Amino acid sequence: MFIIMNNKEFIINGKLYSTEGSLLLCKSIDACFGEIEVYHTKKGAFFSVSTPFAEKTEVKVIDRQAALKILDDNPGGIINENYIKVFGNVEIG
Repeated sequence: MFIIMNNKEFIINGKLYSTEGSLLLCKSIDACFGEIEVYHTKKGAFFSVSTPFAEKTEVKVIDRQAALKILDDNPGGIINENYIKVFGNVEIG
């Protein structure tokens, strides 16, 4: 459950998650599903902000595996520099 404080801050289970104070890892817009963003907080948590077209914004605290899954599903939206800061260097494919 979450409470929207404004468009950039969310309280989830008694903890504040802010898009302004977190590192944006991915921002992707899909013609069918809308927009999704994945953030990494300074304390090491991950959260996603998704806005399906014509629906309410949904914010979820997610684990590392869920964050990686979203990133893998949306490679065009990954911010490479931020990805490397969080997950380390990547191999060339």
